Amino acid sequence: MDCPAWFKYVACVVVYNSRGEVFLGKRREGEAEGGKWAILGGSGAFGESENRRDFARRELQYDIRINFNPERLIHLTTIVLYAPKDSLLIEDYFYYKEDGTVTLTKNNKALVGGRWFSMEDIEKMARKGEIAFDNYKTLKLFEKQVLREGGQ
Repeated sequence: MDCPAWFKYVACVVVYNSRGEVFLGKRREGEAEGGKWAILGGSGAFGESENRRDFARRELQYDIRINFNPERLIHLTTIVLYAPKDSLLIEDYFYYKEDGTVTLTKNNKALVGGRWFSMEDIEKMARKGEIAFDNYKTLKLFEKQVLREGGQ
């Protein structure tokens, strides 16, 4: 499907483990929000993939190496933003439980590091301005809906 340039799509995946920790990637200097920690994912033209779930899977597997199980990729929320200059941004957020080894892929050009963080550590980092974009708000939603209310 061809989409106009003003139409953008982002898929983000909160990767977490049984200990309630979240895996974040450190963004490369020179990238948007470089030097800060972020939820995994990426952007592209809407319709670039057969469906949004496939796009999220592809972005996750571009960022990290895991033994991927599609049944563990769960949709959390969708946000539609109308930005200046008549642009439209659709952001889909998913979560994925992974208790195995997680490492960055070698071909990843946007991230320079990755590691597990507790929600308490993430909150401290957010106060210091070390969390990219508005990811902290998403992580709080994830914490409330998944970690505290017994999601997966």
